[in-house]
Amino acid sequence: MRSSSWCTRWGLAVILVSLVSFAGSPAAGQQDLTASIIGQVTDQSGAVLPGVTVTATSPALQVPQVTDVTNELGEYRLAPLPVGLYEVAFDLAGFRPAQRQGVRLTVGFSAKIDVALGLASVAETITVSGASPLVDVTATSGSTLLTREMLELTATSRNSVMSVLTLAPGVRSFLDVGGGQMMLENPAARAYGVGGVIAYTLDGVNNFRLGSTFWDYQTFDEVRVQTTGADADRPSKGVQVTAVVKSGGNEFHGSGFWAGTNRNFQGSNVDQALEAIGITSGDALDNQYDVSGDLGGRLIRNKLWFYSAARKRHASYDVLNNFQPDGSPGQLLNDQRIITNKVSYQATPAHRFIFMNMWEHGDEQKGMSEVVAYESREFKTNDRPHTKIEWQGVRGNAFIASLQFGHSRQLGDSPFLNDPQTVGRSDVETERVTGDGVVFGETSVARAYHTTGSVSWYKPNWAGGNHEFKTGFDYGDVRNSYPGLATKPINYHLQYEDGAPFQVAFFNAPTAPRRNFHLLGVYAKDTWTVGRRLTLNLGVRYSRENGFVPPGSSEAAAGYSAAVFPARNFDAVQLPIWNYVVPRLYASYDLSGDGKTVVKGGFGRFGHRRDIADLTPYDPNAIRYGVYTWRDLNGNNDYDDGETNLDPNGPDFVETAAHEFGALPPRFVPNPDEKMVTYDEYSVNLERELMANFSVRVTGIYSRTNNVQANSNRFRPYEAYNIEVTRPDPGPDGRVGNGDDGGLVTFFDYSLALAGREFEEFTPVTYPGRAADQSYKTIEVASVKRLSNRWQLVASYAATKKHRPIGAVGLASSTGFGSASPTFSPAGNQAGFLTPNNEINTTDNTWEWDAKVSGTYIFPAEVLVSSSFHHESGDPFARQVRFSGGGLTIPPIILNMDAIGSYRRPNLNLVTVKAEKRFGCLVPSRRRSRSVCTTS
Repeated sequence: MRSSSWCTRWGLAVILVSLVSFAGSPAAGQQDLTASIIGQVTDQSGAVLPGVTVTATSPALQVPQVTDVTNELGEYRLAPLPVGLYEVAFDLAGFRPAQRQGVRLTVGFSAKIDVALGLASVAETITVSGASPLVDVTATSGSTLLTREMLELTATSRNSVMSVLTLAPGVRSFLDVGGGQMMLENPAARAYGVGGVIAYTLDGVNNFRLGSTFWDYQTFDEVRVQTTGADADRPSKGVQVTAVVKSGGNEFHGSGFWAGTNRNFQGSNVDQALEAIGITSGDALDNQYDVSGDLGGRLIRNKLWFYSAARKRHASYDVLNNFQPDGSPGQLLNDQRIITNKVSYQATPAHRFIFMNMWEHGDEQKGMSEVVAYESREFKTNDRPHTKIEWQGVRGNAFIASLQFGHSRQLGDSPFLNDPQTVGRSDVETERVTGDGVVFGETSVARAYHTTGSVSWYKPNWAGGNHEFKTGFDYGDVRNSYPGLATKPINYHLQYEDGAPFQVAFFNAPTAPRRNFHLLGVYAKDTWTVGRRLTLNLGVRYSRENGFVPPGSSEAAAGYSAAVFPARNFDAVQLPIWNYVVPRLYASYDLSGDGKTVVKGGFGRFGHRRDIADLTPYDPNAIRYGVYTWRDLNGNNDYDDGETNLDPNGPDFVETAAHEFGALPPRFVPNPDEKMVTYDEYSVNLERELMANFSVRVTGIYSRTNNVQANSNRFRPYEAYNIEVTRPDPGPDGRVGNGDDGGLVTFFDYSLALAGREFEEFTPVTYPGRAADQSYKTIEVASVKRLSNRWQLVASYAATKKHRPIGAVGLASSTGFGSASPTFSPAGNQAGFLTPNNEINTTDNTWEWDAKVSGTYIFPAEVLVSSSFHHESGDPFARQVRFSGGGLTIPPIILNMDAIGSYRRPNLNLVTVKAEKRFGCLVPSRRRSRSVCTTS
């Protein structure tokens, strides 16, 4: 269970060796966040020119310049280079010097610039502007690169990660309308039908899905959204968001920003049909504002830079038909304060150090609605800092090394809001919730320590071509006690069924979980260029995942709950330690030879990367609820001793649940023979620069999810559900006995002999016969027009055909708070409970599609108008009916009455328009061209 320390020793060894050996060349930022310029220099006859001095200068460099000299093949390489705008000069005695201006580099981009030098017949430098490469001939992955100009000039609000994801082809997330998603705590996203494996990285720091992306999106210099073709240095597939925070510079720069809106700017979509059923308005915007400022510059020229920013945001919305005790509307509230600091220190030309910290404090009030009373709302305070310190050393353009330590933390608290505390109540039929909310008293303490390092060696003209060998590691130490429960004065929750007493849920408060997850990845890859047109990206990755719950104890639950959750000691819980090796094999071929037409593709295998949340069902100290039948014997509308039989194997026992009612199975044990879920991905794309500053990409993707799991009850297996239960389908109106009734519905119950908590013990297994394995087929078209001649445009269309044989039917949670929808796990790695009920109308063979267009035009006098259009297919679903159980043992259950896709939610269309007046120089001169978005 203890984390191995050899990776730490290796990291220290890297530092010591590098400090000794790396000297004499400028360092320029973390490898994964940098770019490069490559190419070949010839004379006008095509003969190669060795000995040409190639020099790159840029305001983004913390050293005056970066140089290289062409080798015997006339080839050169400038790396690593921070993102930014560059000028590249080529000089050789006897030849006319040449310059390339306005070369835009984005994260991970390799710009290929070939130059032909003429004889020095006249003393004149040949300068070419506005010809920055748009197609990366060496990259083999599919990603969208959003530069600072793209983020600032488009209509996106830059309020949340959703506003960034909206610009990426093939990515679906929550829609962000006017910055309203700033309240969303844990955003999810999927690419090409598969989600849940999203990774967020802030300036190189991975937060390991701790649920915190409350970043200051106005401090970003660039964002990369990768969706396919991840190299060996990436641990997982899916949506990978990499954000780079702005840096200082030798010149001072700063900005200020204010935005605000209120209900006077809010429209209404209430039509006559809604008014006819009594709906006259939606949730009303009360007030929203956003104010920020930043300043960057130098403390010592070419030596010490700083960047600082501060931002405050507020949003408040009135909730429809929700009222405070004084009669005023209940409000959704969000207040955020974010401070960002970044310091870059060029200690020597070969060694650079970077410190970054982004701290966010937020207060949230949410969870209320027309049926959830104001008194049951959730109020949460959060502190979420992200910190890193990074070192990088270089030696020439051949050796590059980096090491980084990062830390992310989330501290959250949901206090008791009612004084005195009140009994929480809910109704499974009306969905009405009153009294203390179930999250009252929850606390979260989560930390993630991220260490990553790499060494690369560039070896040109060797073993059949040019090679860039790279090896590295990343190590995550995640410690999480989220969520815990403070002592609840009223340690139970009452449930009703259409107003009649129904069930009671007992909390196991107080409880303070402790969980640990250690993730180690080691990779090696070779970027091998053969004949200057073919690039092979061959890599392999080893991963080790170790998750465990330390031994501990729990005190008896407070109040009546002590009979359900007595004091206990428990041993450590060890998940199977996964050690696995996966290949990543990709290629890129320059069809035209001039870097303008490239075909790319290959194969990658990915393991399903577990995280700290996967330990929740195994943790004996996780938040749990014991649910029992309740009879209000004295009619006082409250629970009293003796109104239920608290024997967990008695007739009143219904179920136990972990974390939230019905959201997780009651008791989990590790499966020592558990097979890892894997993802196989094949991709091919053709990318063409049609004209200067405009390119188009066509991509095809096929992916498979293997070894999809199900939750198997060890004491109540699949075949135990052998009692057929037949009920009438009440039809769309939900009432039996009228003209729209359907036929009979059959589902399955189990024997009373298998009832009770002693028969509840779940473990993950591969679905028998791999019958739940999934596949996805995608076609995508994407294009980008750089900012030139005062306008830019980014457009894409993607369509995916899904094949998901078995979904996850939902038990209707005993209190109405659980996930009762028969849907699929977001990551696609889980197919729910292993029961025949789980296979009733849960196959999904539908299409999903989306189209995105975003454009900007700069009118005279620096008046900017931008607009974006986002079309998204509505989610498919099936008509569902809640049945109150089989009459014997199973809890209430929700079933699909027809196939998924029989119905679709309406397609979504979102149009955003922005107009602004800028002061200062924004339009690039003829000597400069700014690349806005590069799709590679």
